[in-house]
This record gives sequence, C-alpha cells and structure tokens, in this order.
Amino acid sequence: MPEDVRSGVELSAPSVSFFAAPRSRGELEDLLACEGASTGLWGSGEAKSLEHLLAELAAGECRLGRDQDGRLVRCVRGAQLRIRHRSFTLVEACQVFADGRERHRDLQASCEEKLTAGEDPAAGALRCLKDRLGVSWEPELGEPAALHKRARSQPYPGLRSVFQAFTWDAELPEAHCRPDGYEERQSGKTTFWEWVPTAEAPF
Repeated sequence: MPEDVRSGVELSAPSVSFFAAPRSRGELEDLLACEGASTGLWGSGEAKSLEHLLAELAAGECRLGRDQDGRLVRCVRGAQLRIRHRSFTLVEACQVFADGRERHRDLQASCEEKLTAGEDPAAGALRCLKDRLGVSWEPELGEPAALHKRARSQPYPGLRSVFQAFTWDAELPEAHCRPDGYEERQSGKTTFWEWVPTAEAPF
C-alpha cells in the first residue's frame, strides 16, 4: 500500500464531489473515459495498473470525484510513521514488482498505509507497523501532524491524486530492531526497507 502519501505541495482541504465506487473493471473504464482520463501509460514503468486502482476502490482505500475546478481527482487518507533507532532512520529502499520492474518512491516517512473508509488514523499507523514491517510493537501515539498534499509524482499518470496525511515520529525499541532491514511480500510486489544514518535520511 501501499503506499502513496508522498512529498508534494501542501494544500487546503479540497472540496470534492465524490462518485459512487465502480463495481467492475468495465464501470471504472467507462468512468475514466467519460472524465477524459487516459490509462495508456498505466501498468508500465513505475505506474500502477487499472486493476490496482479498482482494488483500492473496492477496499475503500481511495475515492474518485471532481474537485472545485471540475477535474477528476483520486482522494486518499493515509497514516505515516517516521521510524528512528538511535542515530539511524528507516527508509523504503525500493519496490520490486513480479514482472521485474523496480519502483523508487520519494517518501517523506519510513512507512505508510492507506486508511480504509472511516478508519482511525492511529489504528492505521499501528496496522502499518504490523502488516507492512511485521512489528508487533504498539507505541503510544499522540496527536499527529495532519495536512493535505498533492503528489509530485503520480501512481496513475493523468489522474490527479490528493492525500490527507497523518504523520507520527516513533523511536523503535531495540527488541524490534532488525539491523538488516525489513521486507514485505505482497501479491505482485515486494517492498524493501533499510536503515540509513539519520543525517542522510530524506525526512
């Protein structure tokens, strides 16, 4: 997931009129075509596929709608964690897809998770630790930093994405630290994380 709350331009909360979620690939294709969104580049290079978007919509991880300017927009809520251990920071190294493609993302956090409809952001952050990194530790999370951002790079070329990001900082205890990093295997891709000196981390 996961995975698309990136650095970008900070926005005020957008005003969006949402569509009903498409229930099939055909309905999604019809919606995108009616809104003038081209999918020709989807599923190639670092771009996600139409099936990825359909799965996100089915899971309640994003919604499609029109913004105040009438443009098609994909809206995502996400929980982020910036994880440190001593003088090191955990960063995502890359994602490797089943077909061999590699994706390098400009993330401003160690890990992130898209929130499902109505999910509490703190619960999403803990789910991110457990599901993505395999860490069962539950830190005490205070108030997150929260803002809306427009991504600099888009997972679906031609489809504008806006994110509401909830971010926490966490110091990982020694008992849960894996010096060689972490990996998450999902259907279709594997994500790798590594430790870098905090002075060299991008956030």
